[in-house]
Amino acid sequence: DVQLANHTDQSLYGTPGLLLGFHCAMGEGNNSLTDGAAVAYALKERYPQHYKALTELGYHAGRRLQYYKAGEFDFLGEFKVLTEDADGNVKRVRFHEIYRTPSQHSYDDFPRFAAAITQFYKMVHSPEFQIHLTLKEGELLMMNNWRTMHGRAGLKGKARTILGGTVTRDAFVSSTRELRRKQL
Repeated sequence: DVQLANHTDQSLYGTPGLLLGFHCAMGEGNNSLTDGAAVAYALKERYPQHYKALTELGYHAGRRLQYYKAGEFDFLGEFKVLTEDADGNVKRVRFHEIYRTPSQHSYDDFPRFAAAITQFYKMVHSPEFQIHLTLKEGELLMMNNWRTMHGRAGLKGKARTILGGTVTRDAFVSSTRELRRKQL
Protein backbone atom coordinates (compact mmCIF):
# COMPACT_ATOMS: atom_id res chain seq x y z
CA ASP A 1 0.00 0.00 0.00
CA VAL A 2 2.92 2.32 0.67
CA GLN A 3 4.66 4.31 -2.03
CA LEU A 4 8.35 3.66 -2.64
CA ALA A 5 9.88 7.14 -2.56
CA ASN A 6 10.82 8.64 -5.93
CA HIS A 7 14.50 8.19 -6.71
CA THR A 8 17.10 7.85 -9.43
CA ASP A 9 18.73 4.47 -10.00
CA GLN A 10 22.42 3.68 -9.48
CA SER A 11 22.68 6.53 -7.00
CA LEU A 12 25.42 4.93 -4.91
CA TYR A 13 28.33 4.12 -7.17
CA GLY A 14 30.06 5.33 -10.30
CA THR A 15 28.28 7.53 -12.80
CA PRO A 16 24.58 6.63 -12.91
CA GLY A 17 23.23 5.30 -16.20
CA LEU A 18 21.69 8.03 -18.36
CA LEU A 19 18.74 6.01 -19.62
CA LEU A 20 16.64 3.71 -17.47
CA GLY A 21 14.12 1.24 -18.86
CA PHE A 22 11.43 -0.87 -17.21
CA HIS A 23 9.63 -3.58 -19.14
CA CYS A 24 6.54 -4.97 -17.43
CA ALA A 25 6.83 -8.66 -18.34
CA MET A 26 3.88 -9.79 -16.22
CA GLY A 27 0.99 -8.15 -14.40
CA GLU A 28 0.78 -4.45 -13.80
CA GLY A 29 1.93 -1.90 -11.27
CA ASN A 30 1.37 1.65 -10.18
CA ASN A 31 4.32 3.96 -10.72
CA SER A 32 5.10 7.51 -9.71
CA LEU A 33 7.28 9.86 -11.75
CA THR A 34 8.74 13.28 -10.99
CA ASP A 35 10.75 15.60 -13.21
CA GLY A 36 13.67 16.13 -10.85
CA ALA A 37 15.04 18.99 -12.95
CA ALA A 38 11.71 20.83 -12.73
CA VAL A 39 11.86 20.43 -8.95
CA ALA A 40 15.46 21.68 -8.93
CA TYR A 41 14.63 24.80 -10.93
CA ALA A 42 11.57 25.51 -8.77
CA LEU A 43 13.73 25.04 -5.67
CA LYS A 44 16.29 27.47 -7.13
CA GLU A 45 13.57 30.08 -7.68
CA ARG A 46 11.60 29.61 -4.44
CA TYR A 47 14.30 28.52 -1.99
CA PRO A 48 17.67 29.55 -3.43
CA GLN A 49 19.49 28.75 -0.17
CA HIS A 50 18.20 25.14 -0.34
CA TYR A 51 19.18 24.80 -3.99
CA LYS A 52 22.67 26.06 -3.19
CA ALA A 53 22.98 23.61 -0.28
CA LEU A 54 22.07 20.64 -2.51
CA THR A 55 24.68 21.66 -5.11
CA GLU A 56 27.37 22.11 -2.45
CA LEU A 57 26.68 19.47 0.21
CA GLY A 58 26.30 15.83 -0.65
CA TYR A 59 24.02 13.27 0.90
CA HIS A 60 25.61 10.25 2.50
CA ALA A 61 24.48 6.85 1.27
CA GLY A 62 25.46 3.22 1.35
CA ARG A 63 24.34 -0.29 0.51
CA ARG A 64 25.62 -3.80 0.93
CA LEU A 65 24.84 -6.18 -1.96
CA GLN A 66 25.24 -9.90 -1.47
CA TYR A 67 23.46 -11.34 -4.48
CA TYR A 68 26.02 -10.92 -7.28
CA LYS A 69 27.80 -14.02 -8.57
CA ALA A 70 31.09 -12.09 -8.63
CA GLY A 71 30.85 -11.55 -4.88
CA GLU A 72 29.76 -9.08 -2.30
CA PHE A 73 29.76 -5.31 -2.84
CA ASP A 74 29.66 -2.71 -0.10
CA PHE A 75 29.17 0.91 -1.18
CA LEU A 76 29.51 4.07 0.88
CA GLY A 77 29.69 7.54 -0.57
CA GLU A 78 28.77 11.17 -0.57
CA PHE A 79 26.96 12.48 -3.63
CA LYS A 80 25.56 15.85 -4.62
CA VAL A 81 21.79 15.72 -5.05
CA LEU A 82 21.99 18.42 -7.73
CA THR A 83 24.90 18.72 -10.14
CA GLU A 84 25.26 21.80 -12.35
CA ASP A 85 27.07 22.27 -15.64
CA ALA A 86 29.59 25.08 -16.22
CA ASP A 87 26.75 27.53 -16.97
CA GLY A 88 24.83 26.81 -13.76
CA ASN A 89 22.16 24.64 -15.40
CA VAL A 90 20.97 21.44 -13.75
CA LYS A 91 23.02 18.61 -15.24
CA ARG A 92 21.95 15.70 -13.06
CA VAL A 93 19.66 14.84 -10.16
CA ARG A 94 20.94 11.99 -7.99
CA PHE A 95 18.97 10.82 -4.98
CA HIS A 96 17.77 7.60 -3.35
CA GLU A 97 16.15 8.06 0.06
CA ILE A 98 16.27 4.38 1.00
CA TYR A 99 20.07 4.24 0.93
CA ARG A 100 20.76 7.36 2.98
CA THR A 101 23.14 6.74 5.86
CA PRO A 102 23.71 8.89 8.94
CA SER A 103 24.85 12.36 8.03
CA GLN A 104 28.53 13.13 8.25
CA HIS A 105 28.03 16.85 7.78
CA SER A 106 29.66 19.25 10.19
CA TYR A 107 27.65 20.72 13.02
CA ASP A 108 27.38 23.98 11.05
CA ASP A 109 26.41 22.37 7.72
CA PHE A 110 23.87 19.84 8.99
CA PRO A 111 20.94 22.24 9.59
CA ARG A 112 21.42 23.72 6.12
CA PHE A 113 21.48 20.29 4.46
CA ALA A 114 18.59 18.93 6.52
CA ALA A 115 16.34 21.88 5.64
CA ALA A 116 17.27 21.65 1.96
CA ILE A 117 16.75 17.88 1.60
CA THR A 118 13.45 18.08 3.50
CA GLN A 119 12.10 20.75 1.14
CA PHE A 120 13.40 18.88 -1.93
CA TYR A 121 11.72 15.65 -0.77
CA LYS A 122 8.40 17.43 -0.16
CA MET A 123 8.47 18.98 -3.63
CA VAL A 124 9.46 15.71 -5.34
CA HIS A 125 6.36 14.01 -3.88
CA SER A 126 3.96 16.94 -4.21
CA PRO A 127 1.02 16.88 -6.66
CA GLU A 128 2.65 19.85 -8.41
CA PHE A 129 5.54 17.71 -9.67
CA GLN A 130 4.58 14.05 -9.29
CA ILE A 131 2.37 12.04 -11.65
CA HIS A 132 1.13 8.48 -11.45
CA LEU A 133 0.76 5.89 -14.20
CA THR A 134 -0.01 2.21 -14.45
CA LEU A 135 2.53 0.12 -16.32
CA LYS A 136 0.77 -2.92 -17.84
CA GLU A 137 2.07 -6.21 -19.15
CA GLY A 138 4.01 -5.75 -22.38
CA GLU A 139 4.62 -2.02 -21.84
CA LEU A 140 8.02 -0.38 -21.61
CA LEU A 141 8.85 2.82 -19.75
CA MET A 142 12.08 4.58 -20.77
CA MET A 143 13.28 7.61 -18.86
CA ASN A 144 16.23 9.94 -18.42
CA ASN A 145 17.73 8.66 -15.16
CA TRP A 146 19.68 11.91 -14.71
CA ARG A 147 16.41 13.85 -14.61
CA THR A 148 13.40 11.62 -13.96
CA MET A 149 12.79 10.27 -10.49
CA HIS A 150 10.57 7.21 -10.21
CA GLY A 151 8.93 5.16 -7.51
CA ARG A 152 6.36 2.48 -6.93
CA ALA A 153 3.03 4.00 -6.03
CA GLY A 154 1.70 1.02 -4.08
CA LEU A 155 0.89 -2.47 -5.35
CA LYS A 156 -2.10 -3.42 -3.22
CA GLY A 157 -3.84 -6.34 -4.91
CA LYS A 158 -1.40 -6.39 -7.82
CA ALA A 159 1.58 -8.50 -8.81
CA ARG A 160 4.14 -7.70 -11.46
CA THR A 161 7.45 -8.75 -12.90
CA ILE A 162 9.62 -5.86 -14.02
CA LEU A 163 12.77 -6.29 -16.10
CA GLY A 164 14.97 -3.23 -16.03
CA GLY A 165 18.30 -1.92 -17.10
CA THR A 166 20.34 1.19 -17.72
CA VAL A 167 22.34 2.61 -20.60
CA THR A 168 25.42 4.70 -19.86
CA ARG A 169 25.74 8.19 -21.29
CA ASP A 170 28.82 7.15 -23.27
CA ALA A 171 27.01 4.18 -24.87
CA PHE A 172 24.02 6.38 -25.78
CA VAL A 173 26.16 9.15 -27.29
CA SER A 174 28.31 6.65 -29.19
CA SER A 175 25.28 4.86 -30.66
CA THR A 176 23.69 8.16 -31.63
CA ARG A 177 26.89 9.32 -33.35
CA GLU A 178 27.22 6.00 -35.22
CA LEU A 179 23.61 6.16 -36.40
CA ARG A 180 24.03 9.77 -37.54
CA ARG A 181 27.24 8.84 -39.36
CA LYS A 182 25.38 6.08 -41.26
CA GLN A 183 22.56 8.47 -42.15
CA LEU A 184 24.98 11.03 -43.58
